[in-house]
Amino acid sequence: MRLIVAAIVGLLASATACHAAEQEATISVPDRVQAESALATVLTSAPDTPQGKGYLSVALDEAETVQRRLDAASAPNQGKESLRREVAVALHGLDSGFGVAEPGQTDFGLRQALSRAIAGARASAAMRKGDTRLSQMVAALEAAQSRVNEAVDFGRAVMVTPSTEVARQGVRAMRMALDRAVQGWDRDGTRVIDWRRGEAGLKQAESVARTLSGSP
Repeated sequence: MRLIVAAIVGLLASATACHAAEQEATISVPDRVQAESALATVLTSAPDTPQGKGYLSVALDEAETVQRRLDAASAPNQGKESLRREVAVALHGLDSGFGVAEPGQTDFGLRQALSRAIAGARASAAMRKGDTRLSQMVAALEAAQSRVNEAVDFGRAVMVTPSTEVARQGVRAMRMALDRAVQGWDRDGTRVIDWRRGEAGLKQAESVARTLSGSP
């Protein structure tokens, strides 16, 4: 019985591999080249980014910068004005159209990097139909983008509120939104971050990117 089950599993695996190979073979050479080019901008190299990094790498870098600033803004000894200065830099890291850039900070915000990463992943997915890894990446990036949008809205509110306590609450909300954008969010409490339910984030997109690039 075990031998029969093993044989069936082997046949299913072979059939899946053959189907994937046939599907890949149906992609025309120009489409394949365009798909790989679009994917490269997401994963490894985009000519308009700092140091020519891929959009996903830039998004993760900007997320780290924003996190440091929000950690500083959350310090208990921060007064309203110093808190706002930290949030202004964090806000610029979230969206280069807002806030204040510190010396050496790029003008390529997290929201901008995500928008372009999504466009590149969608373009590649359109030409590599049936590759669920790309669907996962797009879903994860889109979910991250929605939470980054929330963080930007909270940041803009912090910059105009006259209340120090409300500003602190806004910083906490920004940190939560950013954490969910980066780490994903088990929204329904199933202990599984499911990309099909909009729960994934940048880390899940990065994991998929590794499989697409062949990295461990």
